[in-house]
Amino acid sequence: MACNAYPHQTKTIQVYICLYTAFLVYLDDMFDNDIEAVKEFNHRFITRQTQRQEVLNHFAALLLDMPAIFGTVSANLMTTSTLNLVTALSLEYELKGVKVRIFFLPDGTLNR
Repeated sequence: MACNAYPHQTKTIQVYICLYTAFLVYLDDMFDNDIEAVKEFNHRFITRQTQRQEVLNHFAALLLDMPAIFGTVSANLMTTSTLNLVTALSLEYELKGVKVRIFFLPDGTLNR
C-alpha cells in the first residue's frame, strides 16, 4: 500500500508508512484481546513508560522516530493525530452497545 500510495517518497518514508499502517491495524484488532493496553497507550507513551504489550513498545518507538523522518512540525501533527486515533478506538470500544435515541416531533423538528 505504501509503495503504491507514496511512490514519490523515499524508501525510508514508504517503509515507515507501511509499519505505521500495520501498527494501526493491529491496534484496531486488539479490542477483543487487550483493550486495556490500547486505553493506556497514550498515557504510557507520554510518560515514556513501558507499554503493556511489546508490540506497542515498538509502535511507541516508531512514533518517537517521526521528527527525524518528517520534521518537527509535521511530526507533532502526526503524533497528536495518532494519539487522538488511539483515543477514538478506546471510545469506540467503551460505547459498544450504547444505543442513541433521537426523537423527532410530528413537525419533523428535533425534540431536545
